[in-house]
Amino acid sequence: MQKENLERNVEEKVVIETSKTNETSSVGLVLGIISVVVSVLWIVSLPLAILAVVFAVGGKQKERNGVATAGLILGIVGLVISVGMMTQFLENDRNMPGGFFGMQNRNIQIDEDLLGTWEWEDGTFYTYVFNRNGTGTRGSIFEIQTFRWHVPGDGQLLIHIEGYLEDWSYTISRERLTLESNQFPDVRYSYVWVD
Repeated sequence: MQKENLERNVEEKVVIETSKTNETSSVGLVLGIISVVVSVLWIVSLPLAILAVVFAVGGKQKERNGVATAGLILGIVGLVISVGMMTQFLENDRNMPGGFFGMQNRNIQIDEDLLGTWEWEDGTFYTYVFNRNGTGTRGSIFEIQTFRWHVPGDGQLLIHIEGYLEDWSYTISRERLTLESNQFPDVRYSYVWVD
């Protein structure tokens, strides 16, 4: 009878420990999957990836199983992608006026000739407005976008808009602004100074 109770207790303990290990491994796997899926949102994905690795390692220490290994691999992949996205964000932000980690307290380089309102010369009332503080707007009466801008070098204009960095070459001649994309060939726009 005692031997039977002891065996039953050992079996129950093994079942409980296995269940806990499987839960830990499963949590690691789920967090790993989520971290990879949302990796473009690095601020969310980074902590999820770290937690995925922690849970997966915890699950592997108690019992080697494929779920823990998959969670560990996905957590590491999510971590690598998240760190890459974060690095890109910080690099773009560092170079832009008024960026979160960027040039709030530094003098931004602007071109006085760009200041003011420029209207697309095709007559569609699409305008750019460049302000002295490195901010601006662009668009038409249907949609206006705000952006930050600066001139890092002669004839180069960087516009940070909605999390994206646009790189333009520009020339100004006789109150006419010509923008030519440095990222996409043959993309060129001309604007006339209005105000």
